[in-house]
Amino acid sequence: MRSLLILLALSGLSGGAAAADAHASPDSETFETTVKPFLARSCVTCHSSRLKTGSLDLEAYATPASVAQDVATWEKVIAKLRRHDMPPVGLPRPDETEIKAVTEWIEAALEQADLHAAPDPGRVTARRLNRTEYNNTVRDLLGVDIRPADDFPQDDSGYGFDNNGDVLSLSPVLMEKYLVAAEKIARTTLFGAGPLKPSLARLPARGGKVQPSPTPLTDYDLTGLSLPNALHTTYRFPVEGEYLLRVILGGFRPLGSEPIQVAVWIDGTQVRVLDVDPVGGAAFELDRQELLGKQPEFRTRVTAGEHTLAASILHLFNGLPESYAGPNPSKRPPLPPPQFHPPKDASPEKVEKARKEFEAAQAEAKAANEARVSRLEIVGPYDPVQGPSEASLRKVYTCGHLRGGHGSGCAQKVVAGLARRAFRRPVTSAEVEPFLRLASEARRWPCRPSWPHPISCSGSSGIAPSPATTPATASASTSWPPASRTSSGPACRTRSSCARPRGRACANRRSWPPR
Repeated sequence: MRSLLILLALSGLSGGAAAADAHASPDSETFETTVKPFLARSCVTCHSSRLKTGSLDLEAYATPASVAQDVATWEKVIAKLRRHDMPPVGLPRPDETEIKAVTEWIEAALEQADLHAAPDPGRVTARRLNRTEYNNTVRDLLGVDIRPADDFPQDDSGYGFDNNGDVLSLSPVLMEKYLVAAEKIARTTLFGAGPLKPSLARLPARGGKVQPSPTPLTDYDLTGLSLPNALHTTYRFPVEGEYLLRVILGGFRPLGSEPIQVAVWIDGTQVRVLDVDPVGGAAFELDRQELLGKQPEFRTRVTAGEHTLAASILHLFNGLPESYAGPNPSKRPPLPPPQFHPPKDASPEKVEKARKEFEAAQAEAKAANEARVSRLEIVGPYDPVQGPSEASLRKVYTCGHLRGGHGSGCAQKVVAGLARRAFRRPVTSAEVEPFLRLASEARRWPCRPSWPHPISCSGSSGIAPSPATTPATASASTSWPPASRTSSGPACRTRSSCARPRGRACANRRSWPPR
């Protein structure tokens, strides 16, 4: 083992020595004895300080350092010499050995200059987050999963990617969306989502196509989750609460089949099994059980955030009539075959045609696998949880005072903690200071009962919301900004009508907050 390490070390050293020899540093002596005389004999005749043929003055390069400072020019000189473009036809041509020695010295000088040159990474793009990154950042940073970026304009894409910083522009519309999203995110983080009315969401099945087959399977997934008859989707529940989940079925079962069981899964866990018997219900088909229109439903409590949902038919091939020879055949007594009823007032030819169609339909074997989940409907929330989540408060109030009672040092801990997690690196005091000044200035803004600012007002040392502020009052706030105590006129009601100190009117939103 030790000999192998020594061998590898020696081979690395030898390779480095070879590389060093191949790119030896240019010396001044070679420049004075070889390069400079060569240029004087073969080049300076035309490219002198007096003639400057082709806007090139080689007499200006009197030292090795001057050669290294003009890489672009000397790369052209090397190319001209190797292609025998210079000296031009008609002038004495230098020996190939001389050309090789001169070009190798120039190349070494240029390589040495590249090694010592300051790196130039090029233009640095002022990059912004795309919509997916914005949503994920808000979720990880503050613990709220409201997907605010879904309301943003569509991201531009470059070379097939929508996270290319060179094409992610910042339009005025997107800036407006940022401001609206920031207010919504702050409210949800500190006061909760507010009162929500129940709404209906329809989630269609997006699985594979069911190929009808009269032959039942004996070795298959009994949960039905891997079959094309199941439904798989994701849904973001806005708040924790009770929701109604309704499963919309479709397809058919052979006559005489037993009831089916529909299972609903949330995040991979089976939460409910619903029995569905299509017998006795209204149907358009007389020769098979019809599941179209069957809508079993139930209520369950779900936490806020995005969840994976699935609905499937358990034991799909069980309970079929004995004639199908499937597993666990139906124990229902066989039904009498349907009778043909000729259409009224039909001619004999039409009656005969209808009879043949009826007999052909009866002779055809009915599919055993057509029962499926067509759609999932979600209604809610009912009895939602009010107020902010514990997880969000812990992510913000890193000082530990989740319900108030903050001290003078809490602002530093809260701001520094958020900045460190937002920047994903340690932060310095100088980086935190501008945010602390903004928080200190915001605490001096006057308060209103209907304005639930997350920072206490008017000289208070705390930074938590007032205990008297509730989510209901938080959502009722519509005035922005708060009234200025220095205004000579009435309190501000909109961003465009507010008055600034010394009677200067706010021309636009950029003039707020007051400095």
